[in-house]
Formats: sequence, structure tokens, C-alpha cells
Amino acid sequence: MSKHLKFNTFKTKKNVIARFLIVLSLFFFQHVFADGTKQVSPGNNNGTVSTNGTAYLVNPDGASGSSGSYPGSATNTKMRVTISNFNTEKILSGFMPRTLSTTNTTFVTDAFIRITGPSPSNTVVFQSIIPASGPGAITSYLQAWNGPNLGANPSGYTPFSYTPTANGEYTIELYRSTDGGATPVATGGQITFPLFDISVATISGTAPSQTANVIFGRLWSREWSFVTTNLSSTTAGAAYPNVITSSFDGSFYVHTDDGFKSQVIFRPNFRPLGFQLVMNYWGIANTGNFANDSKSRNGTFTAPNTITYPVIPDGYRVFLTSPDVGAFPNGNPGSPAITGGIYGCAPTYYIPYYIDKKGDVAITLDLDGVPGYQPGGADRILQAYDVPVGNNVMAWDGMNGVTPTPGPVPASFSVSVSVLLLQGRVNVPMIDAELNTNGFSATAIFPALGNRPLFWDDTGTGSGLAAFGSAGNNNSNLTTGGVKTLNLKSGILGPTHAWDGSNPTLATPAPLTAGQGSNTINTLEDDYGNGRIINTWFYGAQSESAVRVLSLPGCDNDLDGINNNLDLDDDNDGILDTVENNGLTDPLGDHDADGVPNYIDPQFPGFVDTNFDGVDDRYDLDKDGIINQFDTDADGDGCADAIEGSEYITLAQIHPLTLASTDPNYNYRGQIRVIHDGITVNNNPAQIISTSAASNGVPQIFNPSGSTNNNNSTTNPTNIAGVADNTDGNSDIGQGLGISQSATFNGCTDSDGDGIPDADDLDDDNDGILDTAECPSVNTVVNGTFDTSLANWIVDPNPATNAKWLFTNGVATNNTDGAVNHTLSQTLTNLDKIPDGILSLTLTVGAQDGSNAANSTASLDILLNGVVYATLNNGTARVIGTNNVTMTLQNGATSNFTSYSTASQPTGYVPQTFTLNTFYTGPASAVLSFRMNAQNDDWSIDNVAIPLRVCDLDNDGIPNYLDLDSDGDGCPDALEGSENVTYRMINPMTATSNPGQINVLANGTTAGTPVQIISTFAAARGIPQVVNNAANNYNVLNNTTNIVGAVDNTDGSADIGQSIGTSLNAAQQDIDCRCYKPANIATTGLPTTHGITALGRAGADNGNWPMKITGAYTVLDAKTKGLVINRLTTVQINGLTAIRGMMAYDTDLNCLKIYDGTVWACYTKQTCDQY
Repeated sequence: MSKHLKFNTFKTKKNVIARFLIVLSLFFFQHVFADGTKQVSPGNNNGTVSTNGTAYLVNPDGASGSSGSYPGSATNTKMRVTISNFNTEKILSGFMPRTLSTTNTTFVTDAFIRITGPSPSNTVVFQSIIPASGPGAITSYLQAWNGPNLGANPSGYTPFSYTPTANGEYTIELYRSTDGGATPVATGGQITFPLFDISVATISGTAPSQTANVIFGRLWSREWSFVTTNLSSTTAGAAYPNVITSSFDGSFYVHTDDGFKSQVIFRPNFRPLGFQLVMNYWGIANTGNFANDSKSRNGTFTAPNTITYPVIPDGYRVFLTSPDVGAFPNGNPGSPAITGGIYGCAPTYYIPYYIDKKGDVAITLDLDGVPGYQPGGADRILQAYDVPVGNNVMAWDGMNGVTPTPGPVPASFSVSVSVLLLQGRVNVPMIDAELNTNGFSATAIFPALGNRPLFWDDTGTGSGLAAFGSAGNNNSNLTTGGVKTLNLKSGILGPTHAWDGSNPTLATPAPLTAGQGSNTINTLEDDYGNGRIINTWFYGAQSESAVRVLSLPGCDNDLDGINNNLDLDDDNDGILDTVENNGLTDPLGDHDADGVPNYIDPQFPGFVDTNFDGVDDRYDLDKDGIINQFDTDADGDGCADAIEGSEYITLAQIHPLTLASTDPNYNYRGQIRVIHDGITVNNNPAQIISTSAASNGVPQIFNPSGSTNNNNSTTNPTNIAGVADNTDGNSDIGQGLGISQSATFNGCTDSDGDGIPDADDLDDDNDGILDTAECPSVNTVVNGTFDTSLANWIVDPNPATNAKWLFTNGVATNNTDGAVNHTLSQTLTNLDKIPDGILSLTLTVGAQDGSNAANSTASLDILLNGVVYATLNNGTARVIGTNNVTMTLQNGATSNFTSYSTASQPTGYVPQTFTLNTFYTGPASAVLSFRMNAQNDDWSIDNVAIPLRVCDLDNDGIPNYLDLDSDGDGCPDALEGSENVTYRMINPMTATSNPGQINVLANGTTAGTPVQIISTFAAARGIPQVVNNAANNYNVLNNTTNIVGAVDNTDGSADIGQSIGTSLNAAQQDIDCRCYKPANIATTGLPTTHGITALGRAGADNGNWPMKITGAYTVLDAKTKGLVINRLTTVQINGLTAIRGMMAYDTDLNCLKIYDGTVWACYTKQTCDQY
């Protein structure tokens, strides 16, 4: 029984209810003239009344359950109208106030209407008693149906009219008063309004025949209060009785907070008697657990006859007509997406997804091979409520949806996955709604999705709601049972969610139970909805992502037999996972113990996902959805990380990244494929790795020898060291990052085509000159050694005090106690010329404590353009053997710094020189800073250096180490180097392939390809053999005995490669470049008809000289004499009447000139076109 009608004298009988189902929605005429009775009591839908009706209920008596809109009522119960244009809009209203009675209601003569203005003033702007006739009175159902009459609508009622003075929300309050409206009556102040209308309208025409143009969808409340009423009974003694035999046949419209609009349609035989109508987001409660808050439940019964109900969370705006779009804008449907793959491994998988609008989500796992979700089979629905905008993760236990016994989905199984975003969630919690035999429906108005699926859970704590109370007690409920919809993909289209007696089902109409519900006349305790809150919910909008087919990952990413959580190298590229993570927290960890790995957890501190694939970009450099430690090409440049790491690995030692999907080794793309010797191919990842404790899962080829470092019982039982170990200068487990995380620099680029990538090649252009010689390093840091002062450095703070960075005996020091952000900085330039995109900062840092600062602390941040890459910390420990000076790396930096202790040196600075490496792609100018914070400990800085390669001598855009003619003098560097390389040992500069490169083997005569002519020995890798000493001249293809290069030591030094020579001096050329181009012998030349001889011969009869010489303008003929050309000044030469071929020596320019038919050309050097 309704809390609003909880009077001991208020009893009723139930008539037998005919069981029928109206499938079609209620039909409304096109011309709607009112907002009120016409909607909640549609009658016969043609202006004639029926026995089914609904009265608005006002009950200010708190003792019997307050409801309705009256002065002092709760905010959510207020009736309000929204004014959008006060210049043209009016509020028109009319009422029939009556008492509350189950048999006969009477007209209330002391009922008042009050309108208050918008917040914050809320002042009373209109107040009037409601008369029995005249303006403001509605005397018949027909008048209420037809709406306001201003002269042009004679079938309507004459309204109260109020003209607003501002836009906003106006409140309509209805109440009883015995002092002219000044004081509302509380006790005994109940009023029902079987006929009412409140409309916002614009007025057209002139009095007395005006038309009210009603703007529908302006009247609303967050909690409506009604009582079912027989509107057809109007005679005295039985007028407008409030009875349960009348059903509520109206419909309501809801506007959700996210802007979606829906219509809720109640069906015949919904007989709630007195009830509140609330539609909200939360359900029956708001604890943050919607799965529970949405459950139907019993009221709280206290024997012998008291029932109370929870306070329903605040509702949405609920309207009697469709909300006006001008005043209540439409929302925006979202666009969900399955953003990445399926992560984790059995039995815990994670599916990242993205939603751009808040809502509830349902992820479909299509496992049965039939497109779409089929309930009852293998398909599985994963769902979550109240999901925020952005990246989110759905957990999955790896089981299918088979009932009653789900089974595991096998690894590598391909799953079709989509995510459904549900918005505009509307709960309809109905308190004490005894019967709803034919259910109800919901229709989406915006977006126009039509009939909506309804959801509910009436199962209570188990199999249904429990009975309470006792027979004969109208506040009891002796029915039991209840069902629920299975999931967010299993809603049921309305009309549905019907109840009558015990054990309702999913069917509509509700099944009848003998002796209960509609089958009994005199009792309420056998009605399923009596004394309960029955909740139903639906969604006003939905959108579903495209289907993606995803594979289930295993627990062993590189398939080497070691699970990821134990494997030190999860992708078999030789780079330890901890190194690939650049000092970040373990991506497979769980920082907040919520079950979601850090790399896909949006709550992980600093989480960033710019491409919305669900994976933290910090762990996924190339944003391909594969974290760096699983990705064999972390920077996405097409070159495998194994190649781009710090050790020397060849393409032959890895599985190509480009393997076809049909290749049996496809799943090993980018992984090492050889054992420790670097030669023996083994396509079983478990046999190319070490299983030693210190190198578990790291390919053998990188590891030093020893049973704890490089053991594999099958392929390396004797713990032999890997051939690539120490090729980067460090004999350790695995390899460093190298350039594997810098897409700007591709480690597979092989500029000279010799099979050795530039990153490992000591001579990138095969000219025999080492790259380091062609492009020597230059320190971009000015005064990094602090020889005489801190010049070129900015000290901050810089007061007139010694409490700052100071110059002390050739070192920058700071011994300020309590230093806060003391900064020593310098603006650097030419950083676009750093080698291989790696900025290498070398420096010496000293830490001082001891007696000067015992048990104190200090930190030193190293920053570039405000980004911290490393922080040195001096802790409080002062124990020999305990390292108190440590370093923390950030933002991808690496370093060879080693922690150390200062305990053995009580005074003075304890220094260490180290290098800090970080990838850098710009800008060319940046600020290097050292920022100190300290209690009492001190820091010193010295020998700061960042090497650059400023080396494009001829400014042709090609750096010297790639330029075959670095000085642009037309002579190849290979010839101009220090060794005696001749033009016969190189390709001509005009060659179509490898121009200017050395092209002979070690012997200096046998031609070879770039791959054949170089040394592959570590110390001479990529340098042509012809210029190397024997100790470093190995090539497995043609020089396995280390034959010395033919021209090695021709510059007086038996070493690797050749020196610069004149290759960087445009004013000097190698002698081999001073040559003549061979004569053209393709055609027969013409006889030469001019010559000068010292040998006494000329003419046809004297040796046919010079005619037998062909293809020349003139011939000189002598054995012991020289030829002196006419010697003239520049002015004299320019004054000649020149003809083509004329020669003269220019005494001003000291050169031989020849006239080519256009200009006099001065020859200062002779070159060959091929060079």
C-alpha cells in the first residue's frame, strides 16, 4: 500500500482484472492543446473520459508520507516550467482541486496556486485561490483535454495567465490555506487534482478571440506524485474516487542528464493506486554499485503494520509531453572502440577499450562462429556500469558463456570482439505498485531508436524476493520469487516486466497465481508489488563499435618456454626488459592492485595514450599496441631491435621482420635465430637462449661465459660465451638499447651496401677512412672544464653572496646548506648534429659529505630543456660498503654511472666520471641545467662535454663520413687518403653503383662487391681490407687467413684504415686525379692539318705528319725542346680577335688559356670526368 495513502481508514477492494495485452503504443491526436490531464489520463484518446484516470496528488502531511509540489516541499518534488523567451511566452494553468477519498471526493474551496520565480530569488510572482468556476477553473474532462481557451478554443478552459519577467525555471506550488494563501496547511492538507493543466504558450490574435499556442515539453518534475482515479464517476456521492480499480494508462517523457529523450508507456492494468514516479540514473540507491543499486527490494516492514521505504535518489526531469528541444538540447551519442588487442594470459585476460562518452558498456566475445551474440551458447558478454570517458579495461577470465558449465577458450583462439556503449540510462523505481500485469514500454525519442529493451533484477539475494509480514495485513507481502534479465545484451523489448502474484517470469502478461494478485479481491498482501520497490531500467541511446578479430595471447611472448614473468628478455632481442622499459615501473606489474597491468591501466600515474589504443605510450614507443619488451621493433622503423642494440648482430642472425604469415617461423620475427657461436641456426627459441639464473631467457649470443651466465643444457652445456658479447665494449648479459628506440636513426641503414649497418660500420662510405677521422667530435659545451671561471654558464640564484654555484680551483662547486633549486645552466647549439641521434653527456660529478655534512642529503638533477633525465642522490648512509651516492634515470636515459660510497673519505669531494645517453631529435638549441637541492651535502661538476659531428666540409648536405668527395674538389676521398690507393682500386665517380668506393680485395687487384672487399673483424668492421693491417683483416668470404692489405703501411703506419690525407683539403689533389681522359675511339677521327715540329718533318711526303694524327686541332712535335706559348696580359688576351682553339698564356693569372668559341678558359688543374 502506498506510503502516500497510509491511513488506517483507507482500504480498498480489488476488482477482477481482465488479462489482455495492448501491443501498440497509446495514440495521441496530432493537435495537442494541453500539458496535464490529457497526458496522464488519456481516456478513450478522443476527448471522452474513461474509468481509468490519474490525479495529481499533493500531500504535505509528513506523518502520512509527504508528496507533490507545495510550499516547503522537497526540491525534487517540485513542479516546474521552463521559460526560454519571457518576451513572448506565458504560463497558463487551470485546476480542479478535490479531497482524497476512495469513495467520494469533494471540491476543495481553500486550494491555492503559487508561482515562484527563477533562482536565486525564488520570489512569489503569482498567487491565487483556485475557484470552482471562472479563470483558473477546469470543470470537465473535456475542458482539460482541449486546454487553455483565450477565446478561440471554446471547448477549453479559461486559464490563469502569468507573464514571466525573466528566463529560467518557474516553480508551481499547490496547497491549502485558511488565511488567504499566506500560510499553507500541513496536517489535513491533502489535495488531489483529477483535472489539471499547466502550459507554456505564446499568444496570437487579439482579444477577445486569442489563440494559445502551447509549447509542449516545458512542464516537468523530478518526482511526480499521482493517485489512480475514476474520472468517469462525477456524480455527487461518488465523485472522482481514488481507487485501485482504475489503471494508470498515461505515458511520460524523460530527459537524461546526458541529453537523451525517451517515452515511458504504461499499459492497461497497471494499478499502483497512489505512487511516486521517479526516473533516475542511479536506481533505488546510490552506493556506486549499480549492479546492486538497481535490484528490486522489499520495503522495511516493522510489525505489526508499519512499512517504510528508502529515499529514492534524485531523478531526471520527467515531462508529460516530449521535452522541447529548444529548452532541453539533445545529447551526443558516443563512438566506442576496441582500441587494442587482448592482453594478459590465461586465466586472466584484459581487453582495453575507449569511450568518448560516459555510460555503461557491454563487450561481446563472439566465440561460436556465428556473427553476433547468441544467448545460451559459447558467446560471452562482459559488462561494466558507470564507465568514465577515456581508456578503460575489461577483465576476462578466459571462459566461454556455455551454461551451466563454462569452459576455457584455448590460447591463440581468434575472437570477434565489439563494445556496446549504452547512454541515457533511465531507472524507473516504483514504490508500492501493487500490480503491473501487462508491463510497460520505453521508446527512444532522441535518438529515434524506437522500442527499447528493458532490464531488471527481481532476484533479491538469491532466487527471488522474500515474503514478509502476515496475512490480513495490507502492508505485508506474502508473494515470493523473481527473475532477472541475463546481461546488457539480453534486455527484452516492451511491453515487458510484468508482475501480479508470486513467481513472475520474463513473460508478459504476468502469469496469474491462484489465490493471489488479480485473482483476489479483498487483499493487498498477495500482490507482488505491494510494500516493495520494483525497479526497471533502459537506455535511451546506444552505439556499438566495429567488430575486431583478436587473438588470445599466451603467457610466453617469445615462445622460448619461459613465461613472461620469469623471462628477462620477453622478445629474444637480447635487450633486457628492464632496459627496454627505460627505468619505468614494470609494465606487467600492478601498481594499485586492481588486477590490471600497469601498461594498460588508465589509473597508472602518468598514463598517456595519444593514439587511443589502450596501451600507455611510454611503454609502446611506436604505438603499435605492443609494449617495447614484447616488440622486436620497438621504434617501428623496420629494423629489428636485435640489430639496433648496442652489440654487433647481423641480419643473418635474426628471423627477418618481413617473414610471410605462412612461414613456419613467422611467430619469431625479429628474434635471434642462432646459438652462442653466431653461426648455428636453431629455429627453436628455447634452444637459442640461456637458462642460467642471471640470464634466464636471454639469447646466448650476447652473454659472457659461465654457468650462471650462459648455460643451455641442449645447445650450450659448457657455458661458452656468445660471440657478440663485448662487441659494444661491455662484457655483460644481453645488450644495451643502442638506437633500438630511436625511429629517427635506422640501424639497418647500410649506406655503402657492404652488409654492415651504418650503426656498426666503422667506414660508412667504404673509402678506407674511418668515420671518426672524417667527422671528428667537437664539444658543443663551452667552458665545460671550468679552467679559469664559470664563464658562459648562468648561475641561479645569483645574489651577492657565496650561497650558490662557485668557481673553485678549476671546478664548479656548491656547498650551500639548505639549497633550493640552485641551477647551473648553459644554452647549447648545433644539437641537430649529434651523432646517431644519441646525445651523450660526459661529466665528472663529485659528492661531498663526511665531517662537512654528516648524515645529511642532497640531490642533483640533470635537465635538458626542462626535462629531467637523471637525478643523483646523496643519501644519509655513511658506511663503507653501502653506496650512498646513487642515480635515478628518467625519460629513456641510460648511463654507465655506478653507485658508490663516500664513507672512506671524510672530507672533500668524491668524484666519478660517467656518460649519460638519451635519444634526442631536436630542437637544435637547448638549455643544459644542473639543479641542486640540499640539506648540508655538497656537489661539484667538471669536464662537461657533449660531442657533435659538425662535418659537411663542402656544404653539399652529405656528411663527410658518407661523402665520397668530402672537400668537393672532384677527387675521391679514397684516393686522397693517406695510403697509396690508386684509381684502379676504386669505382669511378661516374659509376652507376657504389661510385667512389674501394672495389678490390686485400690484394689490391681482385675486384669484389662491397660485401666482399671489407673486413668483418670487430676492430675493422666495414673497412676495406686493402687498407688494413693483417691482425684486423678477416672476411669469411675471401680472407680467412687475415692477409694484410696491399696498401697498408704505405703512409708509414701499419694500422686499420687510412688517415685523412688531403681528402679534407680542396686546394690539394691526389696525383691520381691529375689525369687525361682517354681519347674517343668510337669513330674515326679527322686528320690534323696543323702542327709545330722540331724534328724537321711535315707534309704528305714526309711521314704524312701531322695528318696521320687524328682528332686534334694542332700537334706539337719535339724530343728535347719545350714549347713557349705567346705570353700576354689579361687585357691583351681579351683584345684578341679570338677563334676556337686559340691559346695564350695569361701573365696576370699565371695560367694557360684556351678559347672554346665562347670564352677564354683558364686551366689551373687537369681532371678526368670519371673522377
